[in-house]
Amino acid sequence: MYYRVGCPITTTIPQADRLYYKNESSLAAAGFKKSEQCDRTGAGAETVTPVPNQPAPGSEASAPPVAAKAPAELKNARKGFWFNVGLGYGTLGCQGCGSREGSFSGGLALGGALSQKVMLGGGTNGWTQSKNGQTLTVGTLAAILRFYPSAKGNFFLLGGLGVGTVHVEVDGVGSDEESGFGALLGLGYDIRISRNVSLTPFWNGIGISTSTSDANVGQIGLGLTTH
Repeated sequence: MYYRVGCPITTTIPQADRLYYKNESSLAAAGFKKSEQCDRTGAGAETVTPVPNQPAPGSEASAPPVAAKAPAELKNARKGFWFNVGLGYGTLGCQGCGSREGSFSGGLALGGALSQKVMLGGGTNGWTQSKNGQTLTVGTLAAILRFYPSAKGNFFLLGGLGVGTVHVEVDGVGSDEESGFGALLGLGYDIRISRNVSLTPFWNGIGISTSTSDANVGQIGLGLTTH
């Protein structure tokens, strides 16, 4: 049953329950009959009074609700806790050294993401070599910052400040260690291999300064980062 717009009885129908059709032919096609209680002609469309909780056939109300599409998650999301471990090759240069020495090198870091661009944490990076009964190890323990120039990108810059150490051990003789200032600069690129895990090729430069010596290490390697 339907009434024309302007029929007094339509004022008793809640606004939320009113449906409008452009013409009477569409109402007839939907199976409605015109009410004889009101013949006053009104301008515009017709109002339909459906049975409570029963959408009118053919109306938009009879269509199933459309679920809102959830916003897509950022492909390279960086949030919460992060962890990184890396291994590779490094070369050492030092005060008074004739040439650079190459050997095993690596690092370990963890922290939390402040935003898509900034990740803070702490970590250690080191280099070690055993040769002719002598083992030399240099490294840093520092507060570090990873900065991604693009929130959607994978490339990052790394910086850190903290403590640097130089440790020497001679077989059958003993060992000695000096501590001083340590600094770290680097860059890397996250290659996502799963939702929260990346392979991270990197290059780092480490500088260590103590009261009696200076040392520097250039690292290159591959890490694993969890976001």
